[in-house]
Amino acid sequence: MNILDKVHKLLTGEKREDYGEAKEFSQTVTEYWTTYIAHKYNLPDDFRLHPEDFPQMMLLFKIAREQNKHKPDNIVDQIGYGGVTAMVYGEYNDEPTSDKG
Repeated sequence: MNILDKVHKLLTGEKREDYGEAKEFSQTVTEYWTTYIAHKYNLPDDFRLHPEDFPQMMLLFKIAREQNKHKPDNIVDQIGYGGVTAMVYGEYNDEPTSDKG
């Protein structure tokens, strides 16, 4: 199975079953992060992170890990968080990327 098919399978199967829909999960995480960051840094009440911030920040985290040491899982996760970003924006196609695998 190629890496894109592996990521697609994770995003539309196992991860969705474990954590729910990407947009709703991203919203929940960013609400927690907003509360934490706003309180820690005494930010104004209108400070908000948005659902698309979650996968983008996690992508940066995975890039930093990959810069430290290459692991194939880092690449899978980077592609995966790109997919989560597309899901948050409603731009992810749930159809398989190929008939193989």
